[in-house]
Amino acid sequence: MSQIINLADYIGKFNPILKSFIENTCDIDLSVASKKDIYSLAKLIEHFLNLKNSRCLAPLSLYQNVVIYSIAQSKTILELISRASPSGSYTTYYNWFNKLSYYKLRFPSGLVVAAFDNNQVIGIVKLKFLCKFV
Repeated sequence: MSQIINLADYIGKFNPILKSFIENTCDIDLSVASKKDIYSLAKLIEHFLNLKNSRCLAPLSLYQNVVIYSIAQSKTILELISRASPSGSYTTYYNWFNKLSYYKLRFPSGLVVAAFDNNQVIGIVKLKFLCKFV
């Protein structure tokens, strides 16, 4: 999942009859369509494929799960989304995420600059002193 998906190429790989049916039904011309329309068309094609095979795992939907989980950090949300889209369940996401650690990343060559922000405020504790005079 380290590659960026070119949506026009991605849509071009699908069945041309299905693609043409959706383009004509939705009145979308791919040559002049906006990015939002192309994305919507790709998602719609993925949903059609999910109707054919309920175990289908589609790349755009999986990317959507990755983004949603990185924001919400909720297993329940991923499970709910997986019931309505070909995105895979939380277990699919979890297994994919754990496989990322199997591959060693190369350290970049050349000059590497690392910076740390030590001026972070982690927490503020207000102390109240109770004094009794006798």
